[in-house]
Amino acid sequence: MHTKLLTILGTLSVLFSTGAFAQQGMPATHPQAEKAMAKIVLKKDFSNNLKFHSRKVVTMLKNDGAPGLNGLLFMKWKGGPGNSVTASVQWFEKKDDLLNFYTLATKRKDHQLGGFDGTTLWKISENGYSWTDGEHFLVSLAGSPPPPERMVKDWLAMIGSKVAEIEKEAEKNPAPAENAKEAKPLIIYRMGEVPIEMREGDAFGIMLVNDGSEEDPVPRYIIAVAKTRIVIDTKNFELFKAMIKPLPKGTIMFEYGSCSVPRSWGLKEEHVKAYYTMFKELGLVISEKPRTTCYCKSHKK
Repeated sequence: MHTKLLTILGTLSVLFSTGAFAQQGMPATHPQAEKAMAKIVLKKDFSNNLKFHSRKVVTMLKNDGAPGLNGLLFMKWKGGPGNSVTASVQWFEKKDDLLNFYTLATKRKDHQLGGFDGTTLWKISENGYSWTDGEHFLVSLAGSPPPPERMVKDWLAMIGSKVAEIEKEAEKNPAPAENAKEAKPLIIYRMGEVPIEMREGDAFGIMLVNDGSEEDPVPRYIIAVAKTRIVIDTKNFELFKAMIKPLPKGTIMFEYGSCSVPRSWGLKEEHVKAYYTMFKELGLVISEKPRTTCYCKSHKK
C-alpha cells in the first residue's frame, strides 16, 4: 500500500491536525506561507479513474513540534477502489530548516535518487517522487497506482526541483555533523544554563519532562536524532508517537536525564505509564544505561 510509503506525511498530518492543537488552541497563521500556498493549485482531473478530490492548507506562525515548518498543503486525487494519489507540500520560512528536514526525509530506506524527464528527483519506492526547490518548498507525490506522468510534470512546473544542485553541493561540502571530531555536541534540553548533550555513539536520545509543576503537571516529550541533528520537542503525545513510529523494531533509544531529581518528577502516573507503554507497543528498546547530566554545582549558585 502506498500509504506505508508516506509515513512522514502521516506524521505531518498529525502535527497539523485539529487534535494536535486541542490543548493550546489553533495557532496564528503565517502570512508568507499563506501567500505562497495560495499559488499552489491543481484542481484538475487526470483521468476518469483519477479525479481531483480535496485540497487542504494549514499554516503556523510558530511550530514547536517541528521548528521551521510553517505550512502544509495536502491535495488528493481519487478513482476506483484502491486508486488514489496524495500530494504533500511543506513550506519552510528559513532555508536551513528546509534543508535539515529534507535531509531527514531523504535518508529513509524507501528514497532513492533518480530522474524524471531529465530532472533529478527522489523516488519513493516505486510509487512516487519527492523533491525540493532548495528555498522554501518540499514536495512529496505518491499513490497507488503511481502518479501519472502528466501530474508529475504539472507539479514540477509549479515547484521546480533543485535536488541535483543540492546533492552536488553536499558531495563537495559534507555537513560538519558527519565528522564526529568537528561536530558540536547536539543539545537535547537545557536545565537553566546547563545543557544536556547527546553522547557520541547514541543514535537516538529521548526525554520525558514535566514542563509544569507537581500541582499542575504538563508532560513534554523530546527525541533527538544524532544523524540528522534534529530535535523534536513537543507537548503533544500523539505527535511524539507519530514521529517515532516509523523507526524499525529493535531500535535502541537512550534515555537522557539529570542527577538528583528526574526531569519527569511530578507527572501523573497515567502520563508516565502511557509513555513507556508506547515504546513497548512499537517494539522500541530503551537502553538499560541511562544518560545522566549533573547540574548540582550550577543549581547551588
